[in-house]
Amino acid sequence: MTGLTMQGISHSFGPQQVLDDVSLHVEQGLIACLLGPSGCGKTTLLRIAAGLEPLQKGRVEIGGRIVAEAGLAELPPEIRNVGLMFQDYALFPHLTVLENVKFGVGAATRNTEAWVASALERMGLVGFAGRYPHELSGGQQQRVALLRALAPEPSILLLDEPFSGLDVTRRAQVREQTHDLLKESGHTALMVTHDPEEAMFMSDQLLIMDEGRVVQTGDPIQIYRHPVSAFVASLFGPINRISTVTENDGSVETALGKFSVTGIPPGTLVDVLVRPEGLHEARNCKNPPTGAVRLRVVTARPIGRSTHLRLVDEKSPHTEDAFHARIPGLFLPTPGSLVDFHVDEAQVFVFPATARQ
Repeated sequence: MTGLTMQGISHSFGPQQVLDDVSLHVEQGLIACLLGPSGCGKTTLLRIAAGLEPLQKGRVEIGGRIVAEAGLAELPPEIRNVGLMFQDYALFPHLTVLENVKFGVGAATRNTEAWVASALERMGLVGFAGRYPHELSGGQQQRVALLRALAPEPSILLLDEPFSGLDVTRRAQVREQTHDLLKESGHTALMVTHDPEEAMFMSDQLLIMDEGRVVQTGDPIQIYRHPVSAFVASLFGPINRISTVTENDGSVETALGKFSVTGIPPGTLVDVLVRPEGLHEARNCKNPPTGAVRLRVVTARPIGRSTHLRLVDEKSPHTEDAFHARIPGLFLPTPGSLVDFHVDEAQVFVFPATARQ
C-alpha cells in the first residue's frame, strides 16, 4: 500500500503512556487531519512517523516500504522521504527565500527549476525570492516553509499545527492556498491540529484522537453529523448539554423539546447534546407552533457573521444553566423577551451519561 500506514503504535514517556495501540492509514493523494485536544498524542504520533521519535511498539510504512518496526533498525528521518513542517517553520535565517525552497532538492533539474518558479508565483512569493526570513511576514514564512517541504517531492508531508501562528484572516487565506496546492500537486499529507474548523476545511480524512487513541475516523462531514460519543460531538465547538432519563416510548424530554432515542434502554441516564447552530428562530409566530419551544432571551451579542444568544426556559428564573444558540446574521432580540425556536434534530445527539465533562 502507498501512502502512510501506522499499525499498533504504543508509546510512553517514562510512566506516562501517550499512545495506546494506534493504527491508521492515509491513502496516496489524500489529506488527513489528526484532531484532538492538547496532550492527546497527536504530535508524538507525527514525530514517530517522521522518525524524530524512536518507535517503541508497532510498525510504520511510508510509500509501501517499512521504515520502522519494533525490534528492528529504523530508517533515519533523512531517508524516509518525508516532508516536515512544524509550528516554528524552522527556516534557515542565512538563506534567501529561493535558497530555502531549493534546500534539500539536490542537483537542480529543469523540472525542479520550473516547479520552484511556478510554486513561488502561485504562493505570491516571486517578488520576495531574494529576501531573508526575517524580512517576511508570518504568512510569507509559512508559505516558504511549505514549499521547502514539498520541493524534494516527498512521499508524504507531515504538518504540525502549521497555521497556529497566524492571525485569523491570514490563517484562512494561507490554509486555502495550502489546500489547493496540495490537492493540485497530488501530495499525501498528515496534519495535526486542535482547530475543528481547520480540520474540516483541510481534510479528506479526519481522525479524532483522545487520550492516546484514535476514537473515530472517516469523512469529516460524516463524523460531524454522526459522532460516536459525547466527546467527539463536543470537539467541534461549544454544545448544550442536558442530563435526563430515557422514556418508555424511546424518547427524551428536555427544555428544548422531545427527541427520539435509538439503542438506549428506557430508564437510562443520558446526556442530550444540542449544538448551538441547531436552534433556529421561528419567525412571525404569536404562539409556539407544533415542534417549537419558547425561550427567554438572557443576552444577544453580535459576533460578526452570526449572533450569539443565551437563552433559558420561559418559566425559569435562573440563568446559570442557560442554553446557547448561534443565529446567522444580525438578530438582537431584547433581553427578557420571549422567542420561539425550532430545534434541528440532526444537531441533537444522545449518549449514555459519563463522568467526563
